[in-house]
Amino acid sequence: MPKAGTSRKGLIVGVGVLLISLLGIAVSVPQMATKLSDRNVSRVITWFGKPIRADSFSYRGESFLLRAVREPTKEDLEAVNDELERRDLARSGYLEITFRGQIARFPLSPEDDERLPNEIAHDRWFRLMPMAMVKGLNSQRDLQERFDSGEVMPHVIAVARYPAEGFHPESWGLVRRKDWPYLFAEFRHGGPAEESVAVSRLTYGELDSLYAPGPYADAVVFSEDEKQAAIAAGADAEDLLVVDEEEYKAGRWRLGAMHQVTPATLIRAKSKTVDDGIRSMGWTWPIASLSVMGVLVGVGLIGASRVSRS
Repeated sequence: MPKAGTSRKGLIVGVGVLLISLLGIAVSVPQMATKLSDRNVSRVITWFGKPIRADSFSYRGESFLLRAVREPTKEDLEAVNDELERRDLARSGYLEITFRGQIARFPLSPEDDERLPNEIAHDRWFRLMPMAMVKGLNSQRDLQERFDSGEVMPHVIAVARYPAEGFHPESWGLVRRKDWPYLFAEFRHGGPAEESVAVSRLTYGELDSLYAPGPYADAVVFSEDEKQAAIAAGADAEDLLVVDEEEYKAGRWRLGAMHQVTPATLIRAKSKTVDDGIRSMGWTWPIASLSVMGVLVGVGLIGASRVSRS
C-alpha cells in the first residue's frame, strides 16, 4: 500500500522550498539587473582602433611621422641625451615617431622582421593605434555617437613588447613572461608641445599586478591612510602599493595595450570583465544561485511525493 503520509509530507516540504526559492528569485533578479546596469553606467572601458601602419599620417589635425632606423648614424643619435639609451639604440636600431616636434623612440625588438615591408615588419611586438577611455558605454552605436558629437576624442598611443632583460633575447628572454618590459607612448593633443609625448615603461608582472584581477589586485591603495587601514585589517604591509589615484586611473589603458602586442596564449586567462561583473552583483548573485537550486530541489520533492510506494 502507498505511504500517503510520507508522500504528503514530501509534497508540503517541496511546495515550501519551491515558494521560498521563487520568492528569492523574485527579489534578487531585479536587484541584480539594477546593479549590473549601474555598473555599466560607472564602468570605464578602453577602446582601441585599428592599427596604423602608414609611415606618415594625420590624426585629429596633427601630423605623425614614423621612421625605422635600422643602422643609426652618429647624426641620428645626437638628439638622444641619455648615454645608456643612446648606446642601446645604436646597438638595436629603433622606430622613431615624431609628433608636434617631439620624438618617441622604440628600440627594435629581436622579433622584428626586416624582410617584411615596414608596415607589417613590426606587428609581432609593436602597435600604433587610436585609443579612448569611455565611461558608461551601452553599445557600439553609443560609442560612435560620442565620437561624432566630440564627447569622446580618441588619441594615438604606441606600445612595444621586449624580451626579458638579462637573458638571451631569443631563448629565455622570450619565455620569462613576467619580466617582459613594455614601452608605452601617449600622444596628446593640446597643451604645451613639450608635454605632448608621455612615455612610460612597465613589465608584464607590474601591469598584471596593478590592473588585472587576481591575488595582487587588492594590493593597490591610493593613500597612506588607506594603507594603514588595510594593515589594521590584516594585510601585509609589503604587499601594499601606494599609487596616485588619478595617474592610476588614467593609465589603465596600458593593460589593454599590452594585450595588443602579447600572444593570446600567453595572457593570463582570468577575465577581468567576468570578475568585476560577479563582484558588482553583490548579495544578489549567491541568493539568486541558491534560489535556482531551491527551485530544482522543490520540483524534485514534489515529483517524488507523487510516486506511489508499495
